[in-house]
Amino acid sequence: MPAAIERYNAQVARILGVLNTVLENKEWLVGDKCTYADLSFFMWNNTLPYTIQAPEGTDAWQPYPHVKAWPDCMAAREAVKKTLELQTEMGNKEDEATKAAQGE
Repeated sequence: MPAAIERYNAQVARILGVLNTVLENKEWLVGDKCTYADLSFFMWNNTLPYTIQAPEGTDAWQPYPHVKAWPDCMAAREAVKKTLELQTEMGNKEDEATKAAQGE
């Protein structure tokens, strides 16, 4: 539904704008260390490259340089690395189970 897609994209842009402003002069969302707020938004932010709509050949993150840099700090943390590895592993197992159920 085009109207739903347009609304979702507008909300994503609004939230990214707020996050970009918050992260303009600091490394973390709350205070001077990684908190639950960072961890929560990181996983949401991690899915955005699959959902953000930008004209072909453009960088969807260009208007949000601080938001673009922020996940790098998160991804460098050992706990986040392990979580992402587990997420990938679980996704691969789910794909295999789906293929097996479909007789592939």
